[in-house]
Amino acid sequence: MNSLERAIYDLLKNNPKLKNRIRDIYQLALLLVPVKKVTSKYPLVFREGYFYGFHDKIPFSADDKMLLAHRYFGDDNKLPGTGDQVEVGYLYGPDYLEFKSLGKTAAWNWTQGAMLQWVDGTEQVIFNDFDGEQHVARIVNLEGGELKELPYPVGAVSPGGSRALSYNFARLRRGMPGYGYAGGVDPDGDVLIPSRKGSGLKVIDLERGRSEELFTVADLAAIKPEASMEGAFHYLTHCLFAPSGERFVFF
Repeated sequence: MNSLERAIYDLLKNNPKLKNRIRDIYQLALLLVPVKKVTSKYPLVFREGYFYGFHDKIPFSADDKMLLAHRYFGDDNKLPGTGDQVEVGYLYGPDYLEFKSLGKTAAWNWTQGAMLQWVDGTEQVIFNDFDGEQHVARIVNLEGGELKELPYPVGAVSPGGSRALSYNFARLRRGMPGYGYAGGVDPDGDVLIPSRKGSGLKVIDLERGRSEELFTVADLAAIKPEASMEGAFHYLTHCLFAPSGERFVFF
């Protein structure tokens, strides 16, 4: 964020609706600005139609022989809708030019994909999916064989692969469309600050498939509330474990 952007942000941070409108106009204007050609002193290998996702997860396997990726050859200029699928898998071989498909999912977005990630310490991969009624998570082996289905989608897996964090991606779709998933249900509907049990952040035991809700959205909203939070739509997103696995951050 440059100094001009920071100054505008400080002026608008207490008016989220106006801030979001100006942000959208600004981003549309940037689409008209010519982009510099990508250059690098290292050799670059491009794979048309493939992408990974957010920068908080590592797509490389522990031995660097595999690279997780989503494959999509549809319309990349639209927000994924219910039923739109993307293929998940990994690239391998010299320059990662070969692709091994592990399946398809209807729970994904352009920003974070399907939260595709390695289950640390294993040769297993986890990603989110939509089973026709709710968002779930699937753990598969390197051949795509399903090892486990979890009744909740995951946001982050802990180092060591024993736990994961989960929140409502259907509600997130309403609050931040580019980060949530199509399909699924938000039981809290138009409730601005849900206090319902099950509305908050959960920790999942990946081995046993059990979950525990740590706190509801209302529990969090009650901590040092600010005036800008009044009348706002509250939701959870962006979980990340510390390297120790003992702490985590989130929005």
